Amino acid sequence: MSVPLPIFGPMQDGDLDLLKAAKQSLDLSFLVRPVDATNEVPGRLRVLALRSRPGYPCDNVLVADPTDASALRSALEWTLRQRENHHLAMTSDEMLLPILQSVFGSSVREIFEEPPAPVQSATKSRKKPEPAKFEGWLTGADMFS
Repeated sequence: MSVPLPIFGPMQDGDLDLLKAAKQSLDLSFLVRPVDATNEVPGRLRVLALRSRPGYPCDNVLVADPTDASALRSALEWTLRQRENHHLAMTSDEMLLPILQSVFGSSVREIFEEPPAPVQSATKSRKKPEPAKFEGWLTGADMFS
């Protein structure tokens, strides 16, 4: 079985050998096939970003220095879904605001739904009615007159 590995960024001499070594250190049971990452990468695939992040929304992890074997190994592990968290990983949702700010300026803000303000109960705002004063018992004749 072969799994595609989307890679963003220019591949330099020796990068492929570093990737092979990192993959071997993970001891995975499947083959990895490096492919160029584009903005059409299916949503379920994570992108390994070498030296810089993509300029389009996608789940990715940045490896600023691919010669750092431990950084490359942990990023590859996250990219291939062998681990769920990585401190340099960004989801496509997290990338959207910086991308919009780079296009439209820093005045772009994220709008999110604020929790509603507590509603003041109608019974709390009105005074409680005072009980009627007892003026004695009525007779049947008083009631029906």
